Amino acid sequence: MAPFGSIYPLTFQFKDLSFPFLPYFLKDLAFRASTVGSRSTIKQMLEFAVRHGVKPMIEKFPLTLDGIGKAHKKMLSGGVRYKAVLEAPLEV
Repeated sequence: MAPFGSIYPLTFQFKDLSFPFLPYFLKDLAFRASTVGSRSTIKQMLEFAVRHGVKPMIEKFPLTLDGIGKAHKKMLSGGVRYKAVLEAPLEV
């Protein structure tokens, strides 16, 4: 992870969290907590996104062995920007 980055855990546990501190300290990384907003807050956020045409920036990979391999390689090299999605073909 790049220096001065932020880590947002997407889950929690009731036990104490322990991890090797020094690597995170030396890169000045921050652990940040975030909770999901209320139903009305999420509704306002979605209405704002629709009103202003806000769309996610994603990179799609096919849900195949080759696509998974490419996505994994790009992720390990740090080349994925924003969000990577494995996309299954549509079946009609």
